[in-house]
Amino acid sequence: MTREGETRGRSAVLTSSVAGIKPIAMTAAYGSGKAAVAHLARIAAAEHASAGIRINAVAPGRVDTPIWTKNAHFEAMVGQLGSREAALATLAAESTPLGRFASAEEMAGQIGFLLSDAAWNVTGTVLVSDGGYSL
Repeated sequence: MTREGETRGRSAVLTSSVAGIKPIAMTAAYGSGKAAVAHLARIAAAEHASAGIRINAVAPGRVDTPIWTKNAHFEAMVGQLGSREAALATLAAESTPLGRFASAEEMAGQIGFLLSDAAWNVTGTVLVSDGGYSL
């Protein structure tokens, strides 16, 4: 339900990263760039709120995508452990308190929520979705 004169549905979600939230060695350029994206979302939210435009960001942690699975280290783990799933589980257990990587579909669902009218009162936030990695 909307209030009289209220417009919903104008929203944007930027993609940051947990590397922009938690300092991670050897990621200076990437991490500072993603921190800038998170701050850009907050600035844009402040600038466009009066026009009824919501701006948010997501900061994913480990997500089951080729950045993790298309490299020599991962392929070696698959060879040692016998399956892609076992290699992902091992990486997740080493780095994520919840013990698993998110799926791309789960991230899409979170972005979809932020874009939806269900999140009409959410603006200027950075949704950290990292399985507890940044704790």
